[in-house]
This record gives sequence, C-alpha cells and structure tokens, in this order.
Amino acid sequence: MPKKSLGQNFLINKSIQKKIVSFLDLSPSDLVLEIGAGKGAMTVHLAESGAKLWAVEVDKKILPELTAKLAPFSNAQILPQAIQSVRLLDLESTGKFKIAGNIPYHLTSPILDWLAVQKDRIERAVIMIQREVARRAMAGPKTSEYSPLTFFVRFHFEVEKLLDVGPGNFYPKPKVNSTVVKLIPRPEVPWGVESPEKFFEVVKKAFLHRRKTLLNSLVLEKVASAEKLGEIFEAVGIPAKARPEDLGFLEFARLAKLLFPSG
Repeated sequence: MPKKSLGQNFLINKSIQKKIVSFLDLSPSDLVLEIGAGKGAMTVHLAESGAKLWAVEVDKKILPELTAKLAPFSNAQILPQAIQSVRLLDLESTGKFKIAGNIPYHLTSPILDWLAVQKDRIERAVIMIQREVARRAMAGPKTSEYSPLTFFVRFHFEVEKLLDVGPGNFYPKPKVNSTVVKLIPRPEVPWGVESPEKFFEVVKKAFLHRRKTLLNSLVLEKVASAEKLGEIFEAVGIPAKARPEDLGFLEFARLAKLLFPSG
C-alpha cells in the first residue's frame, strides 16, 4: 500500500509514463537518475532506453518489487536512500545526468533545492510536481502566483511546461492536479546578480508583506531606511507605490545591487 507519510501517489497511466520518458530523449550513452522510483512502473521504461540508470527509492518495503522489475536490466541499479543524500559526483565522476521523477508534493521544496545544488551535473530534469507549484515556478509579474519560489526556480533553471496530469492517473488519487515540467540549468548567474545571497534576501523580505508597498515592506524588514530606499527606487525607476509583484527579475537584481553594493 502507498504510504501517506512518504507522499506516495503512484503514476499508473502507462501512456503518461512513456510520455515523460520520451521528454528525456534518452540514448544508451546517457546517465539518468529517477527520483522516487516507487514500484518501478516508470523505471522500467527508463531502463529500456539502455541508459545507465540509478533508481532512488527510500521506501524499503517496496524495494523487493522494484528489484524484481529491474532484474533483467544490467544498466540499472537501485539507491535505497533519500534523494537529498545523493551526490551525482559520487555516482559518476564525469558527464551530465538527466533527471526524472514524480515528486512527492511535500518534498517539492527540498528536491528543488537538491536540483539547484547539483545543477552543474544536470543536463535536464523532467519532473512531475503539483500544478500550483508549477504555476508559481512559471509565473510573471503582476500575478498572484509570482513569489519567492518563482525567483528561486528561474534563477537556477529555464522552465517549460510539458503536460498537465489529472488525479485519475494516480493511485491513490491525490486531491490536487499535477504538471510535468522540464528544467534546464542556467549555465551562468542571470540578471546581473552579483550576490545571490543578498538578492534572495531582498526578494524574500519584499514578499513577506504582499499587501504593502515594496518600500514599506523593506522598511518594515529593516533592509534600509525609507530615505535611502526612495533614492534607490528613483535610480532604478521603481514607482514609490509599487508593490513587490510589480517588479521584474532585472529590477529586483538592480535593487539588490544598489542596496548591497559590496555584495
């Protein structure tokens, strides 16, 4: 039985399983890692490509079934551990990985963090996440979905929506809709950001008070005085009454650079 504590909702639609694998464009020379292999339904399709496969699965109770399904494939091995403890460098010293996974909803943030940390070794990731999270990841300014998550994901990756998946394609049926997205790691720091740490600090503090103006939010969070912020807003071209969701990525990058010029 799927474990609620592990957020297990197994994808049972074989057509969608195969479609997700096709988005990876696998060949026998590829390195591929699956996050949350479960009982191996999609894992088998990954293994059939001939690519060198690592199937990560933390639930030891379903490992026998997963092991049996992968027994015919010499190119596949199981990693019985949490994905956060996996280092791609330890698996293969050279080459980039393709990542697949039906992400447990409650682990979305830590797995996105893991992908960001490992991104230098990732060619692409094709993952299924909660549709609400996908919308936030792809959101633009002046929308309710625009949030610090938007900035985090887009700072590290280019994002493309591939497929919407309804609850009826899983067992058990989740209470939310899902979306398959493709993440391509950015090779360079975007938007002229000089200090990612300070950039994200400004973004997070700005969005703590969505209903207030950006200026009032940053004053409340003691980022700078109203006078200093007024001068910087004028230099960047930010209206005094602007709210956090009104600014684009470049404007936030310029704002952070002027607030923390030494990085």
